[in-house]
Amino acid sequence: MKFTRVLFVLFYFYIESIPAQECKNTSNNLKQLSKHSYFDIIIEELLSHKWEADEKICLDQILNTIRNVKNSTLWATWIWDSTQLPVGHLYGIKYHSGSFDQCLRERVGAASPPFRTQYCLAQVTLAPNMPSTSFSKDIDPYAPTEEYIRSSTVLAKRFDELFWGVCVPHSCQATSVQKFVRSLLKPTHLGGFQHPAEVSIESCETAGDSKRQVNGFHIFLFAATFMAVVVLLSTKYVSTQKNAHSHSFATNVVKCFCLKRNVNDLVEIRENDLNSLHGIRCLSSFGIVLVHIIIYPMVSAVGNALDYEDHFVIYKPFVEILLMFVDTFFVMSGILFMRNVKNDGSAGNLIRLVIKRYFRLIWWYAVSLITIAFILPNAGCGPICSRHSKVEKNACFKSWWTGLLLVGNYVESYNVCNIVVWYIFCDFHLTIVSAILYWIHQRNRRLAISCFAILALLLLILPGRVVYNDLEGSKLPIDFRVWDNIRTSYDKPSFLLLYMNTHHRATPYLVGLAVGYIMTEYGIQAFNAYFKKRFVIALVTSIAFFAISLSFIPVDKSLIFALFLVTSRLVWAGMFCALIVACESGRLPHVKKLLAWSGFAMLGKLTYGIYIVHSITISYTYLSARTPSYYSGYVLTEKFLGNYTLATVLSLLFCLLVEAPLNNLVKLLLTPRKQDKGIEGSNGVGIRYNSTSSSLMNNKKEE
Repeated sequence: MKFTRVLFVLFYFYIESIPAQECKNTSNNLKQLSKHSYFDIIIEELLSHKWEADEKICLDQILNTIRNVKNSTLWATWIWDSTQLPVGHLYGIKYHSGSFDQCLRERVGAASPPFRTQYCLAQVTLAPNMPSTSFSKDIDPYAPTEEYIRSSTVLAKRFDELFWGVCVPHSCQATSVQKFVRSLLKPTHLGGFQHPAEVSIESCETAGDSKRQVNGFHIFLFAATFMAVVVLLSTKYVSTQKNAHSHSFATNVVKCFCLKRNVNDLVEIRENDLNSLHGIRCLSSFGIVLVHIIIYPMVSAVGNALDYEDHFVIYKPFVEILLMFVDTFFVMSGILFMRNVKNDGSAGNLIRLVIKRYFRLIWWYAVSLITIAFILPNAGCGPICSRHSKVEKNACFKSWWTGLLLVGNYVESYNVCNIVVWYIFCDFHLTIVSAILYWIHQRNRRLAISCFAILALLLLILPGRVVYNDLEGSKLPIDFRVWDNIRTSYDKPSFLLLYMNTHHRATPYLVGLAVGYIMTEYGIQAFNAYFKKRFVIALVTSIAFFAISLSFIPVDKSLIFALFLVTSRLVWAGMFCALIVACESGRLPHVKKLLAWSGFAMLGKLTYGIYIVHSITISYTYLSARTPSYYSGYVLTEKFLGNYTLATVLSLLFCLLVEAPLNNLVKLLLTPRKQDKGIEGSNGVGIRYNSTSSSLMNNKKEE
């Protein structure tokens, strides 16, 4: 019996000892795991790569940094703290920038780190060579994450690509940085997929390098200061010198730079102006700036991309309407051309008009080229901006000569510097065509009208033909890949041809040209017959019948889109021409009073500059952000008001300091000397400055 009790006690203690032993083993395992920290895993990953002899310095400095981070040494923790692990990637964050400025700071506390650092932006492809399987919204939440990574959204948002900013020693080469990034990625939630990620280094910037650069940025500052001094000295001379009102050539040159005179020309409202154009011009510029504010988050990879896409899909028709406001400027440009040449249609005057138009268009192109090529790359705009600035700078260097010749929408189209300047190329080409037509008109009116009719018919058919032959390629891809499609595509996309080529955008201009011709030849009252009630009803009924017929008649989809493209621009141009004629003929007095507001008059003369510069301010606003920008209605409103105001101020300064003086000088050189006394302005200071450079600014007559 005693023996049985002893066995029972021994068996009891044996049973009780099993969990204790397991707990002890578990505790030992946890201690071992705690010793094997995240930094130890990274060190193991680093050592698993093959490092060449010239990479040993980089490896040693990285390992030294990690060991000092484990010991909580300030300089090492500072460097490591500037690199951020990817977060929010599945929600649409594409750029994981870390702390760009922290990495490039040369001093930590009271001294410098033991080595110089560099900030490198790495492009990481998580599922290389794997095709997109489906839309992200269709994936089962219990499916593998890699399936979601390989998907895309309706607006072509991809999740298999990210850009990761890392802070590494200056001694590290591109291959060394690649190994470091792979080692950092491996223990994260994005590093355990079946297919290993591909890493390439986009760019690296070393601490202190930007402060040592001396290039076009300083030349630009010198030129801006020089122009400001010249304008101020000229204004002082005209205001104080007794002989300032003489008509000598030297005095007239000085008057070209007079600030008071150029301000007076800017705020002046003439009685024979088409005053309704002031408001239409300003409201159209509002629409263009607003649509670019809405679209640009796609380029900068907005943080909450999925929320942005949900709202954008709903309001996409509204965005497409805003994009058509640029056609309004073509309409006004055509009307104003006829008003500018009606007094003198001689060959000499037409040539002078084309030359003056060239110089009025070219100043803003030149300053935008200098800004993008020299200023933004050295403005400390951050990692995202640096990547885009590099591409845009290369594009400007490739296409600067096509821009100066105003042929950039046909030659090197997808390398055009400041993409919005395609408008000034089209405007200049159409000015030349209009001048030729008017020269023919002065000699044979019937021949000119026949040429105009044939040209208008061809320019209606050509864009429709492009759409019909390549429906998918002709659609403007307003999605997250739009910038890549324009800048990095090896094949010239059809939509770029359709959007930028002059012969595809000429229809609104020709409508404005025809309306301007009728207004010039027969007066505004010639349109009274077209505002009769029966005519309006018949026109609206015909358009409605045509639209309904397309819905029921079995027509090829490509043909429908081609007809829509042709008719939409025609109807849009006709609608604004009808508004202008109705206002100027007195049929809409209250609307005209609103559009002719004096505030619109001055702002309207700045809209050309606003159009050119707003794309630069918007891109800098979005791309210079160090952290992902988040979309909301309030943020878009704030950015719209801020960028429009900033673009207006910059346009005003450039107009008064550069554009107006140089335009005055060109006009002085092109004006016959015998006419110098006869073209004196109302302020008695010689040649009047016409602040216009295109329909974006001008409703004044050429003198």
